[in-house]
Amino acid sequence: MRQQETAKKKQIVPANVWALLSIAVILATFFRFFRLTQTPPGFMFDEASHALDALDIMRGQLMLLSPRLDETAAGYMYFLAGAFQFFGASVPVHRAVTAIFGVLLIPVTFFAAQTLFNKESGQKAAWIAVFSALLPATSFWGITVSRIGFEYIPPLVFALAGLVFFWRGYQDEHWGLLLVAGILTAAEFYLYHASAPFLLVIPTAVVLNWLLSKILPKSPVAQSPVRWKALLFFCLVVAIIDLPLFLALTTGASPEVARSVQLSFFGRATGPAHFVQLLAGSLIAHAKPFLALGGDDRWYANLPERPILDPILAISFVAGTLISLKRIKQLPYLFLLVYWGAMLSPAILTVASSGSPRYFRMTGALPPTYILVSLAWAELYCRLKAWLATSVRADLQKSAPWLALAPFLLVSLIWLPVNTYRDYFLLWANHPQVAFYHDAPIVRLVERMENESDSEALFILPRKATNPRPNYTIDFLYHGSAGFLYLPVDEATVRPTLTVKLSNYQTVHLIANLVSGREKAQRNADPGAILPLLFNRHGQLLETEETDDYTIQTYRLNSNHVDFESHLQTGTPPEFKPLSFVIGDKLKLAGINQRLENNDLFIDLAWQGWTKVVNDYTVFIQLLDNDGNRVAGVDLLPERGFTTLDRQEVMITHYSIPLSDQMRPGAYAVLVGLYYFAGDQLINIGSATLDEALILE
Repeated sequence: MRQQETAKKKQIVPANVWALLSIAVILATFFRFFRLTQTPPGFMFDEASHALDALDIMRGQLMLLSPRLDETAAGYMYFLAGAFQFFGASVPVHRAVTAIFGVLLIPVTFFAAQTLFNKESGQKAAWIAVFSALLPATSFWGITVSRIGFEYIPPLVFALAGLVFFWRGYQDEHWGLLLVAGILTAAEFYLYHASAPFLLVIPTAVVLNWLLSKILPKSPVAQSPVRWKALLFFCLVVAIIDLPLFLALTTGASPEVARSVQLSFFGRATGPAHFVQLLAGSLIAHAKPFLALGGDDRWYANLPERPILDPILAISFVAGTLISLKRIKQLPYLFLLVYWGAMLSPAILTVASSGSPRYFRMTGALPPTYILVSLAWAELYCRLKAWLATSVRADLQKSAPWLALAPFLLVSLIWLPVNTYRDYFLLWANHPQVAFYHDAPIVRLVERMENESDSEALFILPRKATNPRPNYTIDFLYHGSAGFLYLPVDEATVRPTLTVKLSNYQTVHLIANLVSGREKAQRNADPGAILPLLFNRHGQLLETEETDDYTIQTYRLNSNHVDFESHLQTGTPPEFKPLSFVIGDKLKLAGINQRLENNDLFIDLAWQGWTKVVNDYTVFIQLLDNDGNRVAGVDLLPERGFTTLDRQEVMITHYSIPLSDQMRPGAYAVLVGLYYFAGDQLINIGSATLDEALILE
């Protein structure tokens, strides 16, 4: 009879567990796919880079590393290429790939936790597993990295799946299972190079467990013998598969991994003491998110300073860690501690300018974090259930399992999902800084470009000549009929480049002041304003469109075959007399040529740019008698505005001054000056009296 009751209980508990696992998967699916194309907003530079790599793979290009992003393994891009092949290359398909892995992570974590602790008494392993699935299903941290087209989540799925096969193959020395475990574990390295520490987690845990069994006092828990052949076989499979990527990252004249080394404490510390100082500060900073004391300070991946674990989960995490430390001689508990520490090591060893942790870099520690919490929950649940079964009224004893489970379900199924929904979808997703970091301004610019009706127009995005890298978001999203050109702005080459690139275009849309996470330097791409100068010189500004994200100046050129190198005079003509007057710190009067014909004085002035001119000035020329009185003169706007004057250029202006018959013979001083109007107010820039006077005979 007792055996039948025990069997019945064992049937009921797994049914409850499977139901809760199903709920966890449903919650994970909702939180990872709800409004996936709108949240996060925009389409980030790195996401677009992965998408372009996937398109290259579809065209037949093979790659171990991304040609666009440093140190980025290309494994994830092959999954992306497969999705694009079947469903089309688009933002929703891109993000859906990561979201699917985010959902898969929930049942895989369940089976990994259950496999690790399958020797626990009663149904404890099942409850560790189901709590390990419920908690990350609605985790802000897990949701954030699952809804963006990055490669952080897929390695977790492969690593945990590899763990399941290893654990089962290792116990029975099943070579087939160990082979599958090695393949899955090795594959996660090809998905994200910073997940490399997991390659050492399993052998490190096994060896440490063996060492602890030799060092620590005897434990009442029976120690499993180390199966060295099985471990060696697993490690050999992993090493053989990962060798090509390891060599690609570490060999060559400029190894890819050198950048990570330079960013780490190994590359930045000035000595052992400094290294210890940096490490201590980083350890404290990375402990805070798990203790509900602080967090990532950027809007990029988090509500600033929002911890990974709230106070309830933080206390549970500490309790789970203490349980693992107490049972450290048992391989599953030791493995969990090694797993958590190893996957945090890339983030801990990386120098962050603000000193705060970076949640994306810490993603590898997500599964062990929630399994540690679940250890405490399962322990408390089992104790609470046992206490209720003996301490409450007899008619409530049958409900003891549900009464004990109620607070855990309240937290994991109601409290956490509601808080996460508020924090992620209402607060984080709608903040302007999130749109900025996720390149939403670039997406809006592309939408504006897509609406261009003139197929013969050309959009120009200036780039710094020293960093002409394209914007991958634009490259992936923009498929408009109007032309688009990245233009490195270099004074020596920009004119001939424009002459060639703008052939057959007469309408030019010049993009400026573009702001987003990866376009902070675009404002300084054309510091000398060379492009507006050239377009004004050879055309006309039609309109200026200003938004918070960008400015577009639309020019109509004089023709669709403009020679931008023409009319660029860099010296005074030989017939001019050299001068060197700087008027108002704005323009240099570099030369003059004057001649008398009948009763007219013809004066040609050579102007040279001195500093950036922001106004078009009127030139006045006055002839003054010995008493300083004006006897003749002219005020005239040049045919070309001074704002179009290049600093390397000399511009010639021409003037004709009628001379009165009443002017007596003698010397007349020549005064040249500049002014402009601000509204109705005349602003005098300055003037200069030329060294040689006009002599009338």
